[in-house]
Amino acid sequence: MSTIKVNNIQSRTGSAISFTSGDTITIPSGATLTNNGTANFGKIAQVLHTTTTTELVLTSSAYTDLGLEQAITPSSTSSKILIFTNIHSQYQDSGQNAAYTMKMLRGATQVYTGGQLYEITSETANATGQQKDSWTFLDSPSTTSSTTYKVQVSTFNNSDVTFQRGGFFQSELLLMEILA
Repeated sequence: MSTIKVNNIQSRTGSAISFTSGDTITIPSGATLTNNGTANFGKIAQVLHTTTTTELVLTSSAYTDLGLEQAITPSSTSSKILIFTNIHSQYQDSGQNAAYTMKMLRGATQVYTGGQLYEITSETANATGQQKDSWTFLDSPSTTSSTTYKVQVSTFNNSDVTFQRGGFFQSELLLMEILA
């Protein structure tokens, strides 16, 4: 491999230095990269937000749509989607340890699930409570086609959980496209 040592690189014609698709520029550890122009990586390309106040009373362990759904069209296949969700819930525990979990779908593909551990729980019999739970996660959809994200919820042991109680409380979903 050959090495060319220079203090300044300048375009022979025009104002841009081009690289062939697939070329790699390596910046060694400890080096500083200064951007005096425009760089598109790491920028937020778009932010989309939706809310729901529609009450959902769930007493089933089957996953059910919460009413939070938002489409986004990434501008690049290398973009990441940073997802924030806040879910309002109220539970009624009649001695069976009320709990729920959530999962996020990208189209029909599950991109996040609470797993077997339920996200909220009541350890006291005959207790009630309400709370707002938040999740944040990063998805790599690898597409420039419109993509819809949707939240589904499920209860544990057929617990009685109410979401967006009485229509006075809201749950929300926020999507941010991060350019890579």
